Amino acid sequence: MTGEPGASPRRRDQIGLVVADVARAWDLGRWEEWHRTPRGSTNTSYFVTTDRGRFVVRVSNPRKTEDGLTREVALLEHLRAGGYPAPAVVTSRAGGGWARVGGALCLVTERIAGSFPDPADPGQLTEMARVLARFHREGRHLPEPARPTLGSELDLLGEGPALLARVGEIIAGLVGPEGRQRFSRARSVLEPGFAEVVSLGDGSGSLPHMVTHGSLGVSAVLFEGPRLTGVLDYERAAHELRALDLAYALRALTRRPKEEPGAFDLPRLGAFLAAYQEVEPLVAGEAERLPQVLRAQRLLKVAGKTANLLGKHVLVSQQEKDAFKLIEIFEFEVPRLRWLEEHEGQLVTAADLSQAR
Repeated sequence: MTGEPGASPRRRDQIGLVVADVARAWDLGRWEEWHRTPRGSTNTSYFVTTDRGRFVVRVSNPRKTEDGLTREVALLEHLRAGGYPAPAVVTSRAGGGWARVGGALCLVTERIAGSFPDPADPGQLTEMARVLARFHREGRHLPEPARPTLGSELDLLGEGPALLARVGEIIAGLVGPEGRQRFSRARSVLEPGFAEVVSLGDGSGSLPHMVTHGSLGVSAVLFEGPRLTGVLDYERAAHELRALDLAYALRALTRRPKEEPGAFDLPRLGAFLAAYQEVEPLVAGEAERLPQVLRAQRLLKVAGKTANLLGKHVLVSQQEKDAFKLIEIFEFEVPRLRWLEEHEGQLVTAADLSQAR
């Protein structure tokens, strides 16, 4: 059995305890090699090789509940029963789909062969669009035990201005004049932005809600050459606006990172949406509201980070560095929101053209 290369003795001991607990909870065979996965910060995960196969061991973060993990296992099993390329759950010695390891909830799945994709590859981009559409199609008819516990985040859009006002009072007491000016400049863009997207959360729109994946990006899909072999990362599955899931995937897969902040590659964006609609068509008005949804997706991050700081401040007074970290997040989002506003027409055209292909 081998561990993480270069790990300190204390770290090796901590990981060793996890290994021992997992080996007691699951009969995976004789462990030959294991190491931490290269990506992912929400949970602690390991690649494990034994004389019986290759596995992924995931130790969930403390926010994960037993009900949430039970539903995640049921979701994976339902998807696989329908031929969807989700990971296969390995049953524990006790016969369950998960177990407690060192007090934490743990899940073991078979490791899927493949490597992360190149979004610039047209064939791989097409396959990722189609597999997201398949997930949404499955998400319309999930049995109750497989439905995720997470609900929509859209209510945060209505709370955005009030959150900014509250956090502004805290920031004013933590930073000097320059920091307050930086916050004020960012707020002058963010606050009107919330007013422009709040209608998405009022329940009066015609855009469809369904069970969404929540994080279909480069690190959530595996390929062997042109063939898509697996879809990972179901932690953020939720009953949400379908267009928000599309917005996440478009941001992850069709941006132009070396161009101006927030810029999208419009031909690739259109190609993704066209391939998606080979499996699941968009509804009337969904393409036209894509720019609004893309702005909402950015503002949900702003609202979430703001709410996090406010919650922490109730427990432990935040410091100047915490205030500046939040200001930097705001400043990061401002040019991206401006790009979306300035290119709204081009975005709508690209989405409309995708429906005509």
